[in-house]
Amino acid sequence: MENTRRVWASLAVGFFVVASARAQIWVHSPMPGVNSSRDSHYSDLDGFGPPFDLVETDQFVVSSITGVFPAEHGFLVTSGEPSYRFYTPSGQYSGQAHLSWSTIAPAYACAPAYSRGIVILESATTTSVQAVGIHDGKTLWTGLGVGEEVYSPVASGDTVFYHGSDRVLAVRLRDGGMLWEYRPTGGLTNATPALTDGLLFVIDRAGTLHALAAATGEEAWSRTDAGADGSTIIAARDLVFVSRYSRITAFGTTNGYGRWSRDFPTSSITFMAYANRRIYTAYPPAGFQGQPVPGGTANTVTALDASSGNPIWEFREDASYPPQMFVGPPSPYWSVLANLFVADGRVYFLNESLSRVRTLDAATGSLEWTMKVSPDVTSMALWNRQLVLLRGDCIEMYRPVRRLYLAEFAAGEGYSIRLTVNNSHEQPVNASIVFNSTSGEEIRFLDNQGTPARANLSVLPFSSASLVIPDDGQAARTGWVQIDSDLPLTANLVYQYAPGGILRNEVGVGESQPTDFANVKVTHGSGFSTAIALAVPGDEEAHVSVQLLDAEGKELIQNEWTLGSHHQIAKFFNELLHPDLSFSLFDGTLVIRAEQPLIVTALRTKDGTPISSFPVGFKR
Repeated sequence: MENTRRVWASLAVGFFVVASARAQIWVHSPMPGVNSSRDSHYSDLDGFGPPFDLVETDQFVVSSITGVFPAEHGFLVTSGEPSYRFYTPSGQYSGQAHLSWSTIAPAYACAPAYSRGIVILESATTTSVQAVGIHDGKTLWTGLGVGEEVYSPVASGDTVFYHGSDRVLAVRLRDGGMLWEYRPTGGLTNATPALTDGLLFVIDRAGTLHALAAATGEEAWSRTDAGADGSTIIAARDLVFVSRYSRITAFGTTNGYGRWSRDFPTSSITFMAYANRRIYTAYPPAGFQGQPVPGGTANTVTALDASSGNPIWEFREDASYPPQMFVGPPSPYWSVLANLFVADGRVYFLNESLSRVRTLDAATGSLEWTMKVSPDVTSMALWNRQLVLLRGDCIEMYRPVRRLYLAEFAAGEGYSIRLTVNNSHEQPVNASIVFNSTSGEEIRFLDNQGTPARANLSVLPFSSASLVIPDDGQAARTGWVQIDSDLPLTANLVYQYAPGGILRNEVGVGESQPTDFANVKVTHGSGFSTAIALAVPGDEEAHVSVQLLDAEGKELIQNEWTLGSHHQIAKFFNELLHPDLSFSLFDGTLVIRAEQPLIVTALRTKDGTPISSFPVGFKR
């Protein structure tokens, strides 16, 4: 029963756990970017996003980690020993984190809350909470009991709200003095409360949602049949959203009137997040009540209009389910997607079964980025403008990398390259340039002095710098370019075709953004045609499909294939189809889809030689 209670309590605040021993990172806390409305939205992160590079690994040297709570200056770690420990990062790529303090805790702790230098933890009795100074670990006060067990608290300003099976209490942050209590008939569920605009939302055992005045505890309104154990509550300014098994319902915060309700093809919605007037959800397939689910069955991430509940986009994420999940009592709570949250216009989630982190464009649902991670990664969060992954007894910290892609180049056999980067900042910017072959191997060219081309450029403030790769007389080498920098840059590449030193033509290639969808206007006739270059910048191979449409949008033919990690392909558009099409005149569109992010560029050709770039369409 104890284990079951902890699984439900964790799910109530949107974290994924299979059993109470599974580790997790708590992200639903009033830390910078995440607030007590439980919206799983990190704000104020302008310019933050993938790709990420590993910059630090910190060992906790603790067994049985059950959770990690990112705080202002470090990490609060819970373990089954039982204890809380507060660590500060080592500042090393691989090293032991510094232990600042520790205190006794239950073996299975609920998610902490934080406000003004004080962290609210579950007390050793498991029926109340304790307040601890985040810097020294000193216990400031221990609260009154709230029943047989206590669930995840909420802290806002000078007030702490916590509840258990019997009642909800509001107490002063500084000394734990009680401000008010509320006892619903029949007790309360483990659904973590949410707070917004002076209202606290809780769910009782009968499934009724109660809106309480945060200042007095008086009930403003209630609505029956709204939630249950394991529900998630998200409170926005004018709406409160509640999940109940396979359903999400939106209520007006002022009067509790139901605004909309939507059912999903699942037994349990495992995650919800709210940002920019949208609700984001994640859920597993429907046949989860102990029924077999075929391997490879997808989970679903969906965006809904928060005002109407109408779907905006849907993204299917492949999954591999372990056979043991169907042994024993059925559980509706299994999901391979962990820690879904929103940050700077992107939806982040961890796919535990396939060991990868992915981001989607929050506006369109397009896949932007994917990164393979260690199989023992169980949770993630954002902290101090870093992506934090939890692995067994350590954490890995990743920082954003400013990265540009150019999807095509050619050098040798008459071709030469001029790559230019532009700096719009007041300080110098360093850029690292890598030329990748069609098979993903790095190509090292010689510059026009015959020495190895610089892999790095230093670009002066408000200036530009160029790297020139001359025709070396060797066989043509083609591929794609990756440019990393410490601040954002813009870049373009021009390659010239000058056989025998006589310039025939040149073509410019602009930046390409990773995407899982693109479409290109394609034409053919009178010696002109369209060439397409695709590359996979990530660490996983991509399943690619192409679809050719005529001028009226009617499908003519399609094809699909697998493109390896870091590989590139560049062909005339008709050569990407199967069988190859042959025609004298054509005008239409090529649609490209992939299960991994691609970079894409399109070139207009004359008599087989590129002469200009074509625009590439993306979801926006």
